[in-house]
Amino acid sequence: MRALLGVLSALALSKVGNAIVMVAVPLFVLDRTGSAAATGVAGMFSTLPVVIGGVLGAPLVDRFGSRVSSLVADSLSAACVVAVPILAMLDALPFGLLLALVLLGGIFDTPGDTAKTVVLPELGERCGWTLDRVTGTSSAIQRSSALVGSAVAGFGVAIVGAGNVLFLTAVMCAGAVVLIAVALPARRVPVQAAPSTPAADTRGFWFGLTFLWRTPLLRALILLILVTNAIDSANLTVIMPIWATGVSASGALFGFMIGCFSAGALIGAAVFPMVAARLPRRRFLVVALALAGPPPFVAMLVGAPPLVVLGVLFCAGLAAGAINPILQSTLFRQIPVDARARVFGATTAVAASAMPIGSLVGGTGVALWGLAPVLLAAAVAYAVLALVPAVGSVWRGLERPVVNGPGRVGLPS
Repeated sequence: MRALLGVLSALALSKVGNAIVMVAVPLFVLDRTGSAAATGVAGMFSTLPVVIGGVLGAPLVDRFGSRVSSLVADSLSAACVVAVPILAMLDALPFGLLLALVLLGGIFDTPGDTAKTVVLPELGERCGWTLDRVTGTSSAIQRSSALVGSAVAGFGVAIVGAGNVLFLTAVMCAGAVVLIAVALPARRVPVQAAPSTPAADTRGFWFGLTFLWRTPLLRALILLILVTNAIDSANLTVIMPIWATGVSASGALFGFMIGCFSAGALIGAAVFPMVAARLPRRRFLVVALALAGPPPFVAMLVGAPPLVVLGVLFCAGLAAGAINPILQSTLFRQIPVDARARVFGATTAVAASAMPIGSLVGGTGVALWGLAPVLLAAAVAYAVLALVPAVGSVWRGLERPVVNGPGRVGLPS
């Protein structure tokens, strides 16, 4: 139990730090440049590392194990983040160097998160936890961490400025390093490997990519997430920061916008494990996407008061909170335990590959046409995407885990 709680706590601290960065960096760039296009470029550099880290990080986690990978990744990420406010205070932070630090810090984040995530099912099994309980708890912790981090960032930006609040991220990373060092055994967590399977002898990102492509349900899920992530990235790195700076002096409202969404998502993720067995997951996914995606864009588009927008974001978060547990449990059930690091790394990279494009297009679109047309396009696109799981037989697999014998998930044929 100590190992499980330690890894979950380290994941929580890491996510708090990430949430602070998520709020602080766009506001920091907006404050320094006043440019929507520059903010979009910074957003691209903050999301591109997720792709790079997914490609390069998973083989490293496989080779060095979760403990070493997490310790090294969190330490290097903290160093990159804390360099931003220090160099800014010394007036030695040109825009290009800022982008480089954002890029490097993000590259280290992804393998660190992968290292923590892939050991959770085995640690949970040792404690008698079901897979739905593990994924639901993990999602709830990540959502609550985003809530805490964004709220802290909102207050911090208003009090000490967007740059200085990044010092807190370094503190969070240091705490995660200590927790992993104490709680996770120095040896790898043993997993039940399937003998004589391709997962046992194939290494690297390309195995994970091939596995995803050969599994119809996972392929459909990743393609759906690919597009929704692009829209979410534009919203998070460009649209909401610009809207928030238009209605609040320092843009600190942006942190509370993320906080309200995260609060709703926390409740949704916490409730999901209690009702998971009774949910028709395919239909639920359609409804959740429809409620989580378009409403916030519509609220900002029609000029709703900030309190109304915050309420809409909270309700959208309620729907969104159950989406990640559904997706995670589907992945865990369809991926052999000894291939999870590689497949999860490929999943992260592929799902995030459109995020830099989303940030860049969002920033360029706002700069060229203004905020309203971009909000309208995002709302319409999300509404269409929400209907995708309602079409096609492949989505029936959400209700039917593929199992070959007791507790072992099979490779696709």
